[in-house]
Amino acid sequence: METEQIDKYKKNLDFKQNLKQNPVIKVLLPIERFLKLDIVRPIMDSFYCLRRSAHWWLVKRGFVKRNENEQALEALRDSHKGETAFIIGNGPSLHASDLDMLHEYGAYSFGCNRISLIFEDTDWRPSCYAAIDRKLLFSDTFVEDMLHKEHCDYYFFGKKLFECMPSELKQKNILYIEQKPTNPYKTETDFSTEPEKYLISGYTVTNLSIQMAVFMGFTTICLLGIDCKYAYVADAKGNIIHNDQVKTTYFKVKDTKTNQNSAFVDGMMQAYVTAKKYAEDHGIHIYNCSKDSALELFERRDLKDILERK
Repeated sequence: METEQIDKYKKNLDFKQNLKQNPVIKVLLPIERFLKLDIVRPIMDSFYCLRRSAHWWLVKRGFVKRNENEQALEALRDSHKGETAFIIGNGPSLHASDLDMLHEYGAYSFGCNRISLIFEDTDWRPSCYAAIDRKLLFSDTFVEDMLHKEHCDYYFFGKKLFECMPSELKQKNILYIEQKPTNPYKTETDFSTEPEKYLISGYTVTNLSIQMAVFMGFTTICLLGIDCKYAYVADAKGNIIHNDQVKTTYFKVKDTKTNQNSAFVDGMMQAYVTAKKYAEDHGIHIYNCSKDSALELFERRDLKDILERK
């Protein structure tokens, strides 16, 4: 969809009104809060995993044909075998100067969420874009900035988010990912490299991006702007705790509402621990290339050194 088409689309159809008419929004969201119970939720999650596992078993053995989305995903398997990828987070340790270096060296990268906010400060653009949070659909800039203006190679969306998108916005390079449900009552200890079955967010889209990078064959994965440090932290029971030692949650977002977003940091950290173990067991290297990132789990490496060696 070109810019003129986007403008016409926005003019003729209220984006938010369209979302309200979507069956996922109309039916699931109003009752979602009642389903997040410590008994009902695990049962639903287990049913989903069994159903997806059965589907994947049938697909691998040729009993069920891949749909168009699954065919597009399968074409990406090992498409960048042995290469280096950069996963870009939106934490305060993200600097435009680092992104300028990625642009200079032509590095392959994954951006996420509201990464477009930094575009005015750098010529860098992500090779792929990933998002799983349905709240992004209500952003005034989502249609133009996130989907079409920068022409990424691929856009990876959680299936629920994808289903909420108007059909006019869905193009061949916009794919959906089956996402294993995140259970608010426990941390996640699995790592998946089969997006046709499901990937695991681990409470952060950057973890899903790491799994997608592994699926695509990247053997060196470098993190930038991933701090895993929030001003508002949620515990396993949903209680919100304010950490007054953290002044800024995101690299550029200054509005109060966004900076008060909470995160299940314990769940994120467990997901990163799981990713690190998988990487070590399969000859994959994950490095943190942000000098002032608060994420200490991964080995630190100098960004320029990585770029010159890749």
